[in-house]
Amino acid sequence: MPIVHKREVAEHLGELFQMAFLNRETRSYDSIPPEMLQVWLKIIGGDPPGEVHYTETLTPMEFAPPEVAWRLEVFYDTRNEYFDYNEALWPIQSTYFKLEGAARPAFLREHPELKRYWDWRRDFMYRNPDLAIYLEDDPDRIPKYPSAAEYEELREAQPTFVWAEWYMALGPPLFRLVEDRLAAGLPLSEAAEDMLEEKAIVLGITLEELLGRLNVAYENR
Repeated sequence: MPIVHKREVAEHLGELFQMAFLNRETRSYDSIPPEMLQVWLKIIGGDPPGEVHYTETLTPMEFAPPEVAWRLEVFYDTRNEYFDYNEALWPIQSTYFKLEGAARPAFLREHPELKRYWDWRRDFMYRNPDLAIYLEDDPDRIPKYPSAAEYEELREAQPTFVWAEWYMALGPPLFRLVEDRLAAGLPLSEAAEDMLEEKAIVLGITLEELLGRLNVAYENR
């Protein structure tokens, strides 16, 4: 599952699932009754063995739209690849929010990588307005737009990725193939177009739209 769907499952199934199944320190697969596993699987849309039927209280989950989830995956992959968020940046950010007053600006001067990350994150949300509500809980920090026309224009253009983000979206082999073809001004092979079409479907756009976005991102790299 993409990250956003994993988070939705963890939140929906609750504390027992998180503690007995997910948490590395507390999980104990053998202690979970098979009937509970069947119910969990049914809820998240799987097809468990045995008889498990939906009821008024046992209903399938409603996930974020798949194209939204996979576009968000590009955000998370880029964040880890270029900012080493989980290992390096998260501890720095956590320390920043424990400070107050003049300590915060001083800390930022010592860690300019934190501001670079925030600037990129803000720009990513601005370019992809439908994703902002999944990345920011504070409504005051959701990007604002100078006009309704610009907001609608950006919504229509989604997903809007910069060149480095397309690297994460396509994966290294396909990305390098596309980059080489664009650099040489050559058409893509049929096999490459087939792979790109699969990516386009996952992202919720057509192949033609994907090719157009790649061209724009390459020109603006």
